Amino acid sequence: MKKMIIYLFVIFGITYSFSPLFCIYHKIGDYNSEGRVVSLDIKDEIVILAKYNGLIEFIDVNNPEQPLLLGSCQVPGVVPGVQGKIIIADTLAYVLTQSDGIQIINISNPVEPQIIGSYDYNNVADIIISGNYAYIAGYDQLFVLDVTDI
Repeated sequence: MKKMIIYLFVIFGITYSFSPLFCIYHKIGDYNSEGRVVSLDIKDEIVILAKYNGLIEFIDVNNPEQPLLLGSCQVPGVVPGVQGKIIIADTLAYVLTQSDGIQIINISNPVEPQIIGSYDYNNVADIIISGNYAYIAGYDQLFVLDVTDI
């Protein structure tokens, strides 16, 4: 019994001495989006959430203890099921949807974001923006779009 107590103290002592390696993180704030979030991205202290129902929300996280909703927009005609991908490039957000391909949102004013265009591709699985081009993974193809003049 004494050996067991000694072992416990030794294990506790070793664990305590290495405790900086086993950090515990604490939640400092939260925002209830009241719906399933499928994707997010961040730009300039604004988190952009894509929700399952097609609603895009813009959350100010300058004060991470109290995130604040700035604005939102609804992707038009979307069947519930935003594909789960949102990409931000400069002042534009690209959102993949199941029913309407890619929706492009002007996010220069996050209080009043505006949908400014769309690309109607079926079975879009992923998108990457690099420079002036969007690379889109379709069902069995790679599409390359020039996005300099939306």
